[in-house]
Amino acid sequence: MSSAPLVDWELVIERAGGRPELAQELFQVMLSMLPDHFQIIAETLEARDHERLEIEVHTLRGTLGYSGAKALQDCAKAFDEYLRVGEIDAITINNYHQQLLQLYQQLLAEAKDLLDK
Repeated sequence: MSSAPLVDWELVIERAGGRPELAQELFQVMLSMLPDHFQIIAETLEARDHERLEIEVHTLRGTLGYSGAKALQDCAKAFDEYLRVGEIDAITINNYHQQLLQLYQQLLAEAKDLLDK
C-alpha cells in the first residue's frame, strides 16, 4: 500500500492555480465522479472482462491525476501498470481492487474535513 498522504491539499490548491475555492470545487467534482468508476470496475470484475477493467482502471487513474488524492492515485497507477503487463491473476486483481476500495472509503471519510476548511 502507498505511503503517500491520503490527500495532498497543498497540491490540490497548487494545481488550481493557487485558488483554494477552485481547488475545493475541482476536488468535489472528482469525488462526484468516483462512484461511477468504482461501480464500473465492480461490474467488469464480476463479468471477468479484463479488457474493460484495464480501460476503466486507466480512466480512474486519469481522473485522479490532478486531484491530490495521492494514495488512491498511486494505487490506481500500480493497478493500471499491473493490468498492462498482461500476465494477470484473480488474486492480485482482487488485492488491488480491495486496496482501491479501502483507500476510497478513507478518502470519503477525510473529504468532509478537507472540504470544510
